[in-house]
Amino acid sequence: MTISDVVAHFNGVHKSGNGYRCRCPAHDDKKPSLMIRPADNGGILLKCMAGCETKDVLEEVGLTLQDLMAPQNTKPRKSITAVYNYYDANGGKRAEKVRYDDKSFTWRYEDEDGKTIWKKPQGVCLLYNLNILANYPKGKPIYIVEGEKDADTLMRLKLPAVCTPDGAGPGKFRAGYVEWFRDRHVIILGDNDEIGRQYMEEEACKIAPVVASVKVLDLRELWADMPEHGDISDYISKFGDEAIKNVETLADNTPVWSEREQRDHAVPEQEAVSPLKVFSAKELMGKYIAPTEFIVNALLPTGFALLASPPKYGKSWLALDLCYSVASGRNFLGFTTHPGQTMYMALEDTPARLQSRLKIVAQGEPIPDGLNFLTEAPELQQDLIGALDRLILQMPELKLIVIDTLQMIRGVSNGRENEYARDYKEMRILKEFADRHKLCVLAIHHTRKTADESDPFNRISGGIGIQGVVDTAMVMEREKRMEGQTRLSVTGRDIASDEYTLSFDKTLCKWKMEGNAADLDAQFAKEQYESNEVVQAIREAVTLGKGTWRGSMSDLNGVAQNTKYIGHVLCPPRTLSSMVTKLEDDLYRFDGVSHSTIQNGTGGKQHIFTQAQAQGLDKWVEVEGDCPFDTNGGPTNEPGQ
Repeated sequence: MTISDVVAHFNGVHKSGNGYRCRCPAHDDKKPSLMIRPADNGGILLKCMAGCETKDVLEEVGLTLQDLMAPQNTKPRKSITAVYNYYDANGGKRAEKVRYDDKSFTWRYEDEDGKTIWKKPQGVCLLYNLNILANYPKGKPIYIVEGEKDADTLMRLKLPAVCTPDGAGPGKFRAGYVEWFRDRHVIILGDNDEIGRQYMEEEACKIAPVVASVKVLDLRELWADMPEHGDISDYISKFGDEAIKNVETLADNTPVWSEREQRDHAVPEQEAVSPLKVFSAKELMGKYIAPTEFIVNALLPTGFALLASPPKYGKSWLALDLCYSVASGRNFLGFTTHPGQTMYMALEDTPARLQSRLKIVAQGEPIPDGLNFLTEAPELQQDLIGALDRLILQMPELKLIVIDTLQMIRGVSNGRENEYARDYKEMRILKEFADRHKLCVLAIHHTRKTADESDPFNRISGGIGIQGVVDTAMVMEREKRMEGQTRLSVTGRDIASDEYTLSFDKTLCKWKMEGNAADLDAQFAKEQYESNEVVQAIREAVTLGKGTWRGSMSDLNGVAQNTKYIGHVLCPPRTLSSMVTKLEDDLYRFDGVSHSTIQNGTGGKQHIFTQAQAQGLDKWVEVEGDCPFDTNGGPTNEPGQ
């Protein structure tokens, strides 16, 4: 790269001697402290006077040390050949895609402070010419092509065209793009190669349910010897602008994709797969299904949940406390939480308000590492789920996502769907996301003004489609005669319907449970323990051993499979061993069963379960050496270790 190419990546640039000074992106640089000048060896010298590492500085703007090196005779300099501007539906610029002469690409965009960030923006719908698509009359056809160059070619010839940002390939046509093509007449033009043809079929398949019509064109019908990888731009370059009329005629004469789908793209008989995955009752009973995980005992399992109340009821304080509690592992409303990373999507708040509230909630405690925030996010129709999927890749320990509020991600209804259909479809998308990642998505929502004395859940704003999808529903309401107290009604697929009385501490801005939450928490923990098939298998093993059982986790699987009320193996031995370790405290507390392990030569660990508490022994811990039990399976006289 030339020094001009490098300097173009930075802000606040001004000439200084034979080089330049600019603001360093690796620190909060108020006064330009980054020096860039030619090096004696023909390369480029870059130095931050504040001490930032050169590698860190370059990384912030999408460059590498290689870009500063002197050009080699065998490798030509990399230079920009095109810049493609990506706009949102309203015409606001969201990003630029930069193309180099070696056909590589990079991205850049400006943040809210005007700083250029040399990365692809996250959480936004990137569709080239989206501003054209969003405002183009629906009665006229619009083209989908494979790249920005082809889109520009058609736009120059007065044909509206869009493309996806990452070229052709499986899965690159995001779910968030589909809604933008609703009720439109779409014509798809791809490159002349197998990937291009497969991608056209994928695009057609995904938009077919919502468009007025979709057609897939094959330019080989106009250009018999079209070269491999050729595209519409190559066709126009060879035959001239007037040849676009042939393309329009081809589009007129091509049948809509749905009419030829069965004829041209039928699945070969040997590859046909039934879309219905049927399983028998015996198969169901013969497999281990892990119990539902809970984020908060007795209150909040994984899946899609909804918390509704009238406006200004304090549900955002409750949501923030929930995220803080799960991230830190402290109790929530008196119930045990299962620690993990949390994401609070506070879409009606500002960072300043969140900081103020967080100080109150923390009460001087260290802020937990696992607590995260978002104040901006795309709507469901603008690839929110795609953005969250990518977020999971960056934060695999994420267990809870709170969306505050639900309406902020739903957008405006197009008026063509009835309320139930829209509610059910959108809530289903959120539920499928939560189920796929085995986490909890909690949406904050409002209730209607009208009261329903018979059922608080009928007050949830919107149609019954919402209630039909959610796994867990919670409603907060207050009776006038009990101004200081709020009733929290809960129901769900994996929890018992119940009502709790809450009070709000205005000093701490914290909700508290009235009554003995510890008893409820303990009762829930015992119920979960009793229904655990691993516990049931251990009990059976100890009974078979008349107080003591010794064996591998494969042996314990055998016990489970031969026990009538279980009847199947539990899970792989390594996973089972981990589950047993987590159950140690409860085994001892509820059943007086102690667990220890010993090495069995080179054959792995042997696990020993004994009713130590019944024998007056201490709880066993992992031991080394000889088994602390005699060959008859009974305990020795040696004390526990």
